[in-house]
Amino acid sequence: MWKERFQEAVVRSDIPEMLDILHMQVTKHATTPNQSVKNMALKIMEEILQQPAAIYEVGIQLSNSKSPTGEELGAIIVATHYAVNPAEVNSVLLRLADSTDWEVREWVASACAIVLTHNFKNFYPTLLEWTKNDSPNVRRAVVVAVKYTARKMEDQYAELLIDLIEPLLSDEDIYVKKNLGAFAIGDGLLKYH
Repeated sequence: MWKERFQEAVVRSDIPEMLDILHMQVTKHATTPNQSVKNMALKIMEEILQQPAAIYEVGIQLSNSKSPTGEELGAIIVATHYAVNPAEVNSVLLRLADSTDWEVREWVASACAIVLTHNFKNFYPTLLEWTKNDSPNVRRAVVVAVKYTARKMEDQYAELLIDLIEPLLSDEDIYVKKNLGAFAIGDGLLKYH
């Protein structure tokens, strides 16, 4: 079973072996394993490594692995352990938000929502700056992060979330537009606030 082999690789902090094991779980319709496999991998790493600094270091290595699976997992790990090195997390998420792989971009948007939900005051200015980024992928990450964050935040944050995406209301990029109206505003802000 892949889980036992993966656990052994995590104990050794053997990133290449961890990725090889996960790559054997890749689905036919995507370039990465399905979400349940990736979620199990995250759980195993958290349980075995336990210390935030150790988990964070593995997250950094995964995010730098050039593997879509590694980048997805790395994004979630560093987001979850944002407090270890906020500036580095901001840099990693910014880089991965502009990935050529759409699945990585999805996971990074979720990672941004994790950081925003748990570190609102510190991460909000970063995302506000990202709304001015030249890359539509980065701007879209802000939009999707707002959608996911809206589900979890109290009503008192709604106005700030609106302010965060307001600069993007006039964005001309179709990728940003599609995710802004129907998803961030409709499925996020209007649905929950």
